[in-house]
Amino acid sequence: MVPLKAAIVFVPIAVAGAWAVVDATREIDGLKEELAQQEETGRSEGASFVETLQGSHAERQFKAFDRRREIAVQLTRQRRNLFVGLFAVAFAGLGLATATVLRRIAAELEEDQRYIQGSNPPR
Repeated sequence: MVPLKAAIVFVPIAVAGAWAVVDATREIDGLKEELAQQEETGRSEGASFVETLQGSHAERQFKAFDRRREIAVQLTRQRRNLFVGLFAVAFAGLGLATATVLRRIAAELEEDQRYIQGSNPPR
């Protein structure tokens, strides 16, 4: 059985970590789709510039590059959030496991203490 105090401390950490993982995963999927669209836009504007040599196509291509850079920064942030969420879930699991093990050790020590005191009556 998991100690109540440990559960009160670690369960919210695990829930927050799981929420961070789910949210970051959803955001990463959306950003990957947007990045693919921006890559296609950049390629098409680059091809248009090469064909027509008009500056407006080059300008749109640069805007697409800037947007791709912004998306890459956002992807990095979301991947960091994903890692932090996974770390929080792992930390909570290890904390709960540690509390359970320490509780068992304490129960064993208490039982041994009672046994020792019971076999050596005070004089």
